[in-house]
Amino acid sequence: MFKNSGAASGTTIEHPHSQVVGIPVTPMHIRSRIENAVRVFDDTGECLICRIIRDELNEGTRIVMDTKHFIAFVPYAALSPFHI
Repeated sequence: MFKNSGAASGTTIEHPHSQVVGIPVTPMHIRSRIENAVRVFDDTGECLICRIIRDELNEGTRIVMDTKHFIAFVPYAALSPFHI
């Protein structure tokens, strides 16, 4: 994902806009997360994301928003100040 703005960025569209490019390669940091989630499922029979969401809801201190369909929270040991 990247943002273009004006002729200096090589774009033909003058207004700022973002683009998403799909590639047939999974970045290593994403692949590692998937492998860890699979390993947790194989070891425990439990979905890692489901467990994290359940733990965050039980703790309640890092919840930003909780609706019928979505939950947003700041992860424990977040990677950045605004990691949600």
